[in-house]
Amino acid sequence: MTNSSLPQPLRFSNTIFDNVHGFIPLTSVEYEIINSSEFQRLRHIKQLGLLDYVFPGALHTRFNHSLGVLCVADKMIDTLQQKDKLQNGNIRQLIRLAALLHDIGHYPWSHVTEDVIMKDLKRKIQLSSPTKGLEIESTAVTEEAHTEPLGTSAITTILDSSDCHKLNSTIHESRNASLDFAHHERIAGIVIEKTKIKGILKDAHFCDEDIHKISQIIAGTTFAGIERSIVHSELDADRFDYILRDSKETGVTYGLFDIDQIIRHIDYYDERDVDEGASGLFVAKKGQKAVEDYLIARYFLYSTVIYQKTSIGFHKMVSLLYEGLLERGEVPSYIDIIQHLDNGELD
Repeated sequence: MTNSSLPQPLRFSNTIFDNVHGFIPLTSVEYEIINSSEFQRLRHIKQLGLLDYVFPGALHTRFNHSLGVLCVADKMIDTLQQKDKLQNGNIRQLIRLAALLHDIGHYPWSHVTEDVIMKDLKRKIQLSSPTKGLEIESTAVTEEAHTEPLGTSAITTILDSSDCHKLNSTIHESRNASLDFAHHERIAGIVIEKTKIKGILKDAHFCDEDIHKISQIIAGTTFAGIERSIVHSELDADRFDYILRDSKETGVTYGLFDIDQIIRHIDYYDERDVDEGASGLFVAKKGQKAVEDYLIARYFLYSTVIYQKTSIGFHKMVSLLYEGLLERGEVPSYIDIIQHLDNGELD
């Protein structure tokens, strides 16, 4: 990709219509990724897990949502470029790709099974002796131990020898101490770099550094900068899209807010002025009411829809079922997933 400091215009080859944001233009590399089996898989993962048992219209998928995040991220990029806060050559395309691929590593039922798989892996690592390959500090075991399908030494050997796990540990090093290797944001990096998605990016002349950066933007493990903040912050394209989309699809009005007003007034502090841990994104005074409305809409959507008690009950049931099956080795764990991907057995 070019290293020019000037923003590069994108050439759009296709357009897709979204019921929330309207027509979304796509570049050729985005269109090819969307048509890949890895991305098409997202059509079968419902955005809100089992919430359609309570709100029957909540059948939208991670596929729809990912397209929406791409659209919103590009609107944010456009505003920030106009304010001379984002002017680095190919960065617009990199951020668009990170937005498009941010959920590519999601598990079935979205977050319902993710927490179980993360808890399972953390316990296995804690039971294993730390090794140089893991590069993590040993922590006390705080959860009741269960009989493992694999011995702890075998688990350590698999993690140490797995190309996927090494990649996960290397490109997201700042998160390693949390032991959240199985988080879907980190799985996304493995899917991007260990499947034909990487070949699509290579054919479009993206270098390894660019591909790593896409994965790091998704997981929020790249340097504290504007690229990460657009996809991974309290004012990010992900939140903006799912709040509007979840509200529309469930049929409630609690999640509606003026997204255009927020994006129109979005800005970014200079790097030297950003406190450690802060995203750097802010909204000018003229957009204050829109942001307050957004925060209220988000609160009411969560309290009324996302955390609806019957839905939580269904989610808890599935989580317990998956946990029991996982203990018996009858459903995939993180160990199984990385072994399949190491062997190129994505199916």
